[in-house]
Amino acid sequence: MKTKNILFLYPFKFRKFDWYRFECDLLEKEYNIKIHIHEVINIIYPHFKKAYLSEMVTSNITEFNTLNEWKVKFEELIQEDPNILIMNHVKPVNFKALKICTYIKKFKVRDYIYASAQMPDKNIKINLSNIFKKVAWFIYNPRPLGFFIQDKLFHLLGKILGIYPKYALKSGTDHFLGSKKSEVIKANSHDFSNFMIVKKKLDQTENVRNKILYLEKPGPMFSGDNLITKKKMSEMFTVEQWYPALIKFFDKLENYMSTKIYIAPHPKTKHEKFPKYYGGREVISERLAKASFSAKMLVSIDSTGLSFGVLQNIPIIMIYSDELDQNKIFRTKQNYHAHQLGVSPININNNFNEEAIKKNLIINKDKYFNFKYKYLTSRNDFKTNYQILSDINAHK
Repeated sequence: MKTKNILFLYPFKFRKFDWYRFECDLLEKEYNIKIHIHEVINIIYPHFKKAYLSEMVTSNITEFNTLNEWKVKFEELIQEDPNILIMNHVKPVNFKALKICTYIKKFKVRDYIYASAQMPDKNIKINLSNIFKKVAWFIYNPRPLGFFIQDKLFHLLGKILGIYPKYALKSGTDHFLGSKKSEVIKANSHDFSNFMIVKKKLDQTENVRNKILYLEKPGPMFSGDNLITKKKMSEMFTVEQWYPALIKFFDKLENYMSTKIYIAPHPKTKHEKFPKYYGGREVISERLAKASFSAKMLVSIDSTGLSFGVLQNIPIIMIYSDELDQNKIFRTKQNYHAHQLGVSPININNNFNEEAIKKNLIINKDKYFNFKYKYLTSRNDFKTNYQILSDINAHK
């Protein structure tokens, strides 16, 4: 079966970041594929829209406010092209999302998802101690309890109703989130695929590594996934505490490395070019896939983008603060991520420790190699994701 159409069914705002992350530009240019984007955030997560501040895609996109509006447009597409490929990012997280998933299922379409986490994620052990801690936390923070129950309930309903895509794209051996009932396709993480695309275009002889890149999280300045979970950002960390400590750490690190730090903005944020809360440091506009080629080091709390440190074979520093250290679940997950990279997280509230920096400058090549095949790719042929999608389209 073959189509000239791909539908991206998306429960969030579809940003320019997503356009390039999913390689829509190359699907259009090299395979003459028409991209359709159905944005259903107003149906599933209307309260989450304000988390999106970066530049959005303005063409190829249709926004929907009701299920009936979407059903009419979806049926039109299926009637025009029964073989259309559908990248369905909608999961059964609430009643309306469940209705969308069950509606798609009855058409028996060719749908697919990227089914790997693309980064390390430590599962927290279920024991009496952790259960009591969770219950105590919900007693003092009741607002997220409804989300927690709803998420677990609809996830179970999805399994009972057999909601899973026809194809599940897998990147790496670890942390596969797809269904065993889907046909598994070997693929890459978005970052690895984008890395290969950019590397092919760049003149490596002119490449100069003269920057340290800080890969930010949305918080604490901006809202993020906490708008979905209904947790307060201040429960993690605060603007008042985080940014002064971060600026002080950056000043010391720049002096030690004799290299300027630049801010690689999170896709959900929007900054002035030289914001005061980063000590006047420049916020880059270049996509991380390309900017990483001029980086000599990456710094972050945690991020899927740290995979560029592995792919570029450059040092990685993971950081946290006294506030973040109070969140034991976060610290457990961060430490697990750090262990997979072979690095030791640094508390920016402590005195600057040159020995800790030196330790993180030593790359553990075995860890980087294993990280690549655990989380970033299931292939050895350097085929990019848009080429893999073309193969699915032609032969599946």
